[in-house]
Amino acid sequence: MQVIANLKIKNKRRIEFLISNLDDLEEYGYFTDLKIDYYFKDTYVQLFDDFLTEGVKAFIAVLEKCIDGDMNISRGYFEKGIGYEWNKECHEISVGNIEREDVTGRFLMWEANPKIGIATWMYNYREKTYLEISPEYKYHFADPEPNEEFVSFESFLSSYEMIEG
Repeated sequence: MQVIANLKIKNKRRIEFLISNLDDLEEYGYFTDLKIDYYFKDTYVQLFDDFLTEGVKAFIAVLEKCIDGDMNISRGYFEKGIGYEWNKECHEISVGNIEREDVTGRFLMWEANPKIGIATWMYNYREKTYLEISPEYKYHFADPEPNEEFVSFESFLSSYEMIEG
């Protein structure tokens, strides 16, 4: 993989955009693989692994709305993070309650494969822009693998913490 962009955030945190090693960078296209990694606290997590255009379009769309101040969240969502509310909404949908309004979707930038279980959000709160990385409950729409230790949604939610926020 080849780093095509490295966004330094603060306190040694950064986001790296990586594509498959190409001899000529001008030959990339819509279906070029893109990985996005987030480095923090001497470790990293993968935020995205899909097509180049999808990852970049989502990033630009959410970032532009944040710059314009159009991505404000309320204090209630800020305290535990928007990912906490999103997990609750996904759970309601998974048990058949589809009447609930999704207040989180517009803040979602990337959702990694559920086996990785990470979602990335960007929003404004009190005139600042925040990047939030949250865990995703793995069993909203899938059963545990054989010999995998199952964690109930209630246990997941009771010990919920943002990965970064």
